[in-house]
Amino acid sequence: MVGPVSKVFRCEPSGTEFASAVSMTMPFTDDGKGPLTMFWSAGEDPSFNDIGGKADGALMTTTVRHLSSGFVGRKSERNSRRRLGRRGRSREKVESARSLASLRSRRVRQNC
Repeated sequence: MVGPVSKVFRCEPSGTEFASAVSMTMPFTDDGKGPLTMFWSAGEDPSFNDIGGKADGALMTTTVRHLSSGFVGRKSERNSRRRLGRRGRSREKVESARSLASLRSRRVRQNC
């Protein structure tokens, strides 16, 4: 299970793609329970991918190529599986139909 430390942010119109990567920054509250990363969905696919990021105080920043939903969290290897990203770097694919439902029930969604 992914441990969220931010709200789920929905950036619309979902699916809008960019010719080059753009910066995405999200506020979070660090729970001190492990390394943090940003998770981002891929359009209609309800799962979230670990896209990395750099924390600076209470802000996490990374780059994205499309608008969808995302959040800052920590990952648990137990419920995730590795996959290779477009640029050859490894990413975690989170089983998230249940995770998203859980996040929606526990966190207020916020639009970008």
